[in-house]
Amino acid sequence: MLYHETEALRQLAKSWNNLDTSFIEYKLADDFIYESQWVLIPIEGKIAFLSYLHSKFIAIKTTMQSQTMTITAEMALLLLCRINLVLCLHKSHQRVSNKFRC
Repeated sequence: MLYHETEALRQLAKSWNNLDTSFIEYKLADDFIYESQWVLIPIEGKIAFLSYLHSKFIAIKTTMQSQTMTITAEMALLLLCRINLVLCLHKSHQRVSNKFRC
């Protein structure tokens, strides 16, 4: 695992944990392409991706203010085909039910 790959994932985790795109703004290439199972059409370009992520972070912050969700991002190792270990980012979302609040 190369140092710059590990550092890039650390900065991405910081972005998610702080809901702030500034941690990755200067790390992305201008021709960056984002693909995800949650995005139907690839997002092309650094500016378009940062705009998308910023909007997503605003929506998450709004939900968190109503105390119905928490979010955590952490680095993890993923075993692929019993041969390769890949460093990845694991994000978890948790909805908080009002039923069990004291």
